[in-house]
Amino acid sequence: MSTKPGALHNSLRRCELVKRFDLAEREGRGLRGVLVHIEQSPFDVPDAFADSQAWPPRRERARGALAVLAGGDEAAARAQWTAIARENARVKTTLSRIPPEAAARLLRHAYVLAMVNAHVILGHPLGGLPAPERFEAMLDPAGSGPPGALATPSPEA
Repeated sequence: MSTKPGALHNSLRRCELVKRFDLAEREGRGLRGVLVHIEQSPFDVPDAFADSQAWPPRRERARGALAVLAGGDEAAARAQWTAIARENARVKTTLSRIPPEAAARLLRHAYVLAMVNAHVILGHPLGGLPAPERFEAMLDPAGSGPPGALATPSPEA
């Protein structure tokens, strides 16, 4: 948990939101959603559900997400995303200038977190992981970023 002022309050608020999301899922009505917390690795939510007996659909989606995230080398992918989450958590997201490489890293991290968490929790489709270059191109001052979707199609698409 973060030691920033208000971190405990924010953590409690996140826990309450997750409880509301889960209640809505069980009852079939109410507020459904996912959280995107930049201090997390995209592995965190799938890991939490990979062996879940309480949420079988989430368990299956989590296992699929873990396979996509792992790519060919799970240990390296986990280490990379842990380092990215740690580094991104230290970026001051104020109105001051964020260096382009940090902005691209933050954007990709948030995109992958949202994509994976929405897949595991809500059942949204899971595309392939977008390459870092896609986000770097988005920040290109010459405007030569690639057109089209950010994610590459998943093998099952």
